[in-house]
Amino acid sequence: MRLLLEYHQPISNLPNAAEETDPKEAARDDGESLSRGPSLSLAALLNKSSKKQAGINAENKKKDQMQDCDVILQQAYDNSSRVAQSFLSVFLSKCSSKCGEEDFRPIFENFVHDLLVVVNQPEWPAAELILSLLGFLLMKHFSNRSTDMSLRTASLDYLGIVAAKLRKDGVSGEHSVDEIKSILEEIDEAKVDDDVDITQRSQHELCRYLTANKSVDCSFEFARNFYFAQWFKDCSLEVEKAQGSPNKKQEVDSVVDMDDVNAKVQVVEKCREFLRSLVSDCESETKKNTVFLTDKQSHVFSIYLASKRSFNRSFNVYLTQILRTLTENAVAVRTKAMKCLALVVESDPGILARKDMQLGVHGRLQDSSTNVREAAMELLGKFILLKPQLVDQYYDMIVTRILDTGVTVRKRVIRILRDICVSPPGYPKT
Repeated sequence: MRLLLEYHQPISNLPNAAEETDPKEAARDDGESLSRGPSLSLAALLNKSSKKQAGINAENKKKDQMQDCDVILQQAYDNSSRVAQSFLSVFLSKCSSKCGEEDFRPIFENFVHDLLVVVNQPEWPAAELILSLLGFLLMKHFSNRSTDMSLRTASLDYLGIVAAKLRKDGVSGEHSVDEIKSILEEIDEAKVDDDVDITQRSQHELCRYLTANKSVDCSFEFARNFYFAQWFKDCSLEVEKAQGSPNKKQEVDSVVDMDDVNAKVQVVEKCREFLRSLVSDCESETKKNTVFLTDKQSHVFSIYLASKRSFNRSFNVYLTQILRTLTENAVAVRTKAMKCLALVVESDPGILARKDMQLGVHGRLQDSSTNVREAAMELLGKFILLKPQLVDQYYDMIVTRILDTGVTVRKRVIRILRDICVSPPGYPKT
């Protein structure tokens, strides 16, 4: 913890992010450039932690053949998680109040921006871990009503940005399956069978890409070892999930339940065996085959593999928390929540079709604050025409607000109705 506190001291004196520097390029420069982005420094630290543990693993395997490599790698991953958790806790605590003349909030904004730039880039896998931990810390901050109001709204804003990025990459991952199949079949000249086959072959090709590039930049080797640790950890979590406490329905038929658990555990064990072989054979496999992923293809593979992990599935948790803040007493929080929803909907307008979104927007259209009602109407005005079915879903809500007491709200209603009349020709309600 002392080292983390010392680490925060020099970054408070770094220049503001007004200088448009690409974090990915900064990450490839020397150490001084890297320190400009605290998120990149932390991600590098976590990646190197896995690298060191991988070296320890090689020594231990020689001494004790019974020692599983995944145990060592998971320990490295858990250590990295604790480092990141401590770092973020200290960082956010410094943002909650000014330390003398230093204001850490601009630094924190740069920090989040850097993470969002490099997340799902194949050479920065630790960014996903940091964002996952950060998401839950942000939820804790904006849910705590004793927290300073400016920090609460800022935390809500940051969470909205993270949720929007999650949704955007999630949609990209869903749409990239056919492209990945095509690339895999072109490289291996073998047909892709199922989801497990796609995932494992994607892991294999991504590791080959990172191994082939480690001579150019050592961060690729750190990233590869971090992926190994991350994937082994995912296997352990799947086993824990399968062996969790049964529900009442499962207790009625314990035999069937145990068969189901054993089947799931066997699938996970096969995945572990695949990963163990990948760890030991990655170097030799890379030398045998000279066909590798391009930089663009590696990014597609990275996004696809990330879509299979828990962080990507945390989108619904973040969205639910943002929707809950719509009923907060503070007008500033409710207004900020509507703007956060606008960011999320921009990444995928189809979210407006969700029942919880419909209820949330309807409630804010009847809010006591004109600013909140206007923000809700602005949200609908921007995205409702992108999907024709949304017009039917929200039309009655919009028309009702033509009698709103707020002038700005009525103006937005008129603009939306005009767009409805012009955009979809022949729409029944026009």
